[in-house]
Amino acid sequence: MKRVLLMLLTLLAACAPQNANGLSVTLAPGRYSVGRRDVLLEVQRDGKPFETQDLNIEGNMTHAGMGTVSGSAAALGGGRYRVKNFDFNMSGDWILTVSATENGKTLTGEVKLGVAQ
Repeated sequence: MKRVLLMLLTLLAACAPQNANGLSVTLAPGRYSVGRRDVLLEVQRDGKPFETQDLNIEGNMTHAGMGTVSGSAAALGGGRYRVKNFDFNMSGDWILTVSATENGKTLTGEVKLGVAQ
């Protein structure tokens, strides 16, 4: 019985959200296509706008074989940010990871999007 309980607890811990203390990220509505594009983001922490002057973005495709694309975001106020000329160099499914440091801790959040040809 103890063994089963331990296995269940381990399974539940593995299924917990990885960014429980992290950032919630949403993209401004719109379509993204291949090329250098401005990306507009809204970032929240605990349901409130997250403000920082040092927000970084990293883009990866959901399949192997493509390098990472990165950029820095400029604060627009109210938890909104703009990344200029982000290089969507291939069409398909992307994951954008946003990261910032607060009080020595790295906070992250992700958002998925499709990039059209």
